[in-house]
Amino acid sequence: MIVKEIQRVDGKDTKDLKLFVQPYHKLVTGSLNSVFIALVVALGLVLLIACANVANLLIARCVGRQQEFAVRAALGAGRARLMRQLIIEGDC
Repeated sequence: MIVKEIQRVDGKDTKDLKLFVQPYHKLVTGSLNSVFIALVVALGLVLLIACANVANLLIARCVGRQQEFAVRAALGAGRARLMRQLIIEGDC
């Protein structure tokens, strides 16, 4: 429709004019779409590895404190007291 109007107004210079419509994101990214997907996947894997490392460090710290809590329990601290200590300190 637009091409017909352009040809009607300026027919001599535009008789071979053709327009192609494509989505804007396709125009901007072009063939880089697969590269972007690969980068997002790689970023996700790095984030997953970082989260796993932090979780392992927290678990190791909790296992290291297991003996401390055993001693506190043996000295008479109740479960509520041990839980309160964990919540206040923010550990485990």
